Amino acid sequence: KAANQECVSAQNVVDAMYHLRVALPKALLIKLAMPELNGLEIGRLVRSVIDAEHLKIYLYGTLDDQGSSKAAQLGLEHHPDLDTLLKTVVPTL
Repeated sequence: KAANQECVSAQNVVDAMYHLRVALPKALLIKLAMPELNGLEIGRLVRSVIDAEHLKIYLYGTLDDQGSSKAAQLGLEHHPDLDTLLKTVVPTL
């Protein structure tokens, strides 16, 4: 937790969607390797269900060229790992 920032985590997709409906965050960080749906599918689901075009969605983890292309089409930004994401993006939020 940084100054004036709150971090909310979700245990599953349903929990995450509930949190997004209650209070829309500045950004959403999604791990690509998830047990229920992969991060790309979660990002796609959020984009299609939540009316928040301005919501920044960041994916982290391994992604091939096809996955990178799909992420870009969905307006999702990809980072290779969580450490890189936390060091480069989160401080700018």
